[in-house]
Amino acid sequence: MKRIAVIGLGRFGFSLALTLAEKGAEVLAIDKDLKKVEEIKDRVALAVAIDAREIEALRAQGVENVDIAVVCIREDFEANLLTAVNLKQLGIKEIIARANTHTQKEILKKIGVEWVVLPDEEMGKRVAQKLLFPSLLDSIPLSPGYSIAQMQCLKEFQGKKLKDLELRKRYGINVVAIKKEGEKKEIINVPTPEYVMEEGDILVVIGPDNSLEKLTRGRG
Repeated sequence: MKRIAVIGLGRFGFSLALTLAEKGAEVLAIDKDLKKVEEIKDRVALAVAIDAREIEALRAQGVENVDIAVVCIREDFEANLLTAVNLKQLGIKEIIARANTHTQKEILKKIGVEWVVLPDEEMGKRVAQKLLFPSLLDSIPLSPGYSIAQMQCLKEFQGKKLKDLELRKRYGINVVAIKKEGEKKEIINVPTPEYVMEEGDILVVIGPDNSLEKLTRGRG
C-alpha cells in the first residue's frame, strides 16, 4: 500500500487526498487549518493540523516515512516552496508540487521537484480536448507528441473486426486493450485481430497525438 502525504487541503488537495484514500492509498492529510483537517480526518488514514513550513512538525508526524509527498498549497507560494525544501531535507524521494504559474514551476524544479502540476492549465487542456475530440475520453502523455488514451468505439467501427479497421496502417495507432462496460464489465488485454467491435466498447490505444486527434476530431 502506497503511503502518501498530501499537504494543503484546498479544493485540489482535499479532492486528491479523498481520491487516493478511496483507491486504497494510506493518506496522511496535512493543513494548518484545523477546520479542514476535522472535515477530512474520518476519511483518510491520518489528518493533522500543523505548519508544514516547520520541518520538525513534519518530522514529528513521520512524514519522512511516506513514499510520496504532494504539496498542494495554493495561496502562499513561499509556504509551498519552503514545504518542498523541507521534504527534500527529510529525504523523500518522490515529491510532487502544484504551481500557479510557469515561473513558480521553474523555481520548484530548480530545488529538485521533478513533477510540478499546474492544475488550472491542465484542466483547460482537458476541456479543450473534450470539446474538439469528444470521442477521446482521456489521455496521458508518454513522450512528446505520443500518448496512451481511451476512446469510444466510433459508430463506423461497430460490427467490424479489429483487423479490418487498419488503425496501425492508417494512423500508426495500436489498440492495447478494450474495456467493456455495462453488465459484461471486463477488460480484454491485447485483443485479437478477429475481435468484433461493439457499441459501448472503450478502446485503450497508443499512438501519435496528431493521429489520435485526426481519428476522433468532432466525433461523439
